Amino acid sequence: MNESGNRNAAVDTPSWDWRANPQRFKFVRVIQIVILLVCLTGLGVAVELTHIHYESHTNPAFKSICAINEAVNCETVARSPWSVFAGLPISVWGMLAYLLFVVLETYSLLRRKVLSGFHFVAFSGALVASGLLAYISTVIIKSLCLFCTTLYVVNTTLFILGLTALYKTTRNPLGAIVADVKTVIGGYRFFAPLALLYVGLAIATYSLIPVYWQTSKYDSLPAMDSGVTDSGAHWIGAKNPKVTIVEFSDHECPFCRRAHYHMRMMVARHKNEVRLVHRHMPMDNKCNEYLDMAYHERACEFAAAVECAGEQGKYWEMNDAVFGAQENASAASVNLDDIFDKLELDGNRIEKCMSTPRVARIIGADIDEGTRRQIPGTPTYFIGAQPYPGAVPEQTVINLLKRIK
Repeated sequence: MNESGNRNAAVDTPSWDWRANPQRFKFVRVIQIVILLVCLTGLGVAVELTHIHYESHTNPAFKSICAINEAVNCETVARSPWSVFAGLPISVWGMLAYLLFVVLETYSLLRRKVLSGFHFVAFSGALVASGLLAYISTVIIKSLCLFCTTLYVVNTTLFILGLTALYKTTRNPLGAIVADVKTVIGGYRFFAPLALLYVGLAIATYSLIPVYWQTSKYDSLPAMDSGVTDSGAHWIGAKNPKVTIVEFSDHECPFCRRAHYHMRMMVARHKNEVRLVHRHMPMDNKCNEYLDMAYHERACEFAAAVECAGEQGKYWEMNDAVFGAQENASAASVNLDDIFDKLELDGNRIEKCMSTPRVARIIGADIDEGTRRQIPGTPTYFIGAQPYPGAVPEQTVINLLKRIK
């Protein structure tokens, strides 16, 4: 009877007190140490994701180690509008959360307490958030972030560890939460300053982090000469070029958007010697007969809109506006009418132009030429017959210019 009573007492003991059953809590202490290490891992990954988010929005030359392709690309996820919540990058919220977890778990270990109620609430929330973010990444953004996936694993692990700690102590989530509330009230001398410090840290984070993700690099591209080649392709840069770069690009492709900005800036540095010629290569079977599906569902529409804006003398302005609009929004949410108004274009005229056989022939001819050249993907650049997938290194251009001189 006494043994059974002791067993029940151990089960009913509040989870926050180590002294009630030292033998039982030896195992729980190991779990807490593992939780602390996993939280530190999550904090480190969140810091790296914040770095990727910042660089992806501010540094056109940045290349993340997890930017593998369109389906697996941390930068694509970082540049999507879904990467920001309530005015801060989601990775920053992750940093704040994991930092709080680390502090509370360290406190628990030092004070020989188990905050199993906190584990249950916080880690359940983290698991739900992971599921929601995984859905957004795979279904809406259609690109997987490996570092984000690491955090999904971290949060799942924390949830399992938290449940294990709960099972080994009270086995009663509500009782554990009540016990943790009592712990917070009893330890107000620690928790009150911690709460104030945490709120202050959150406010400081809001104040110190600029809204860098809402700034479009395309709004500040340098002005240059532009025109149309004898074959009808639009160019920008040198009137009498020593080096001509031909670009095959897709206006919905995130790699193309980034590479095009990089190439425009490079051409601007050599604007009297280098010319960039744009050719359409939309990965969309609505105008690209070589494809069996629409990899980019508005690519043909965007290409036609840019081409028709050229009829009103604003080819490059429209090109930049379409690319720039996707820096802070998904392609699906881009409103072309808003862009027409912003650029003072005749929207009705463009809409009629977009469905004409003439525009279809121009885009089709570019697609045929890109297919004939066997481009491996978008963007692909050519200097003469030499292809440069992704981008043309500036040093290559400099070397060519030196040889020509």
